[in-house]
Amino acid sequence: MKKCNLCGEIFKEFDNIVFVNEQDYFHESCVVLVPAKYAVFAKLKGGGFLGMCSDDDLACPFLMLEEGDYLKEGEEEE
Repeated sequence: MKKCNLCGEIFKEFDNIVFVNEQDYFHESCVVLVPAKYAVFAKLKGGGFLGMCSDDDLACPFLMLEEGDYLKEGEEEE
């Protein structure tokens, strides 16, 4: 019988469980769920699905790109 990997109790028929990393099972009450991924859709061009990203992937260009890969405040495109 499958047990919760944290509390060690056997799962009952109507327990709320969480399946993690395609191998670990936990009671929902034993863990904290944090939304960490976003589905990204284009606003233009039919709104197609572009992929997934996490909170770490949402930032200002100066935090994510090399200098010269973005326009600085007040700069104009050449």
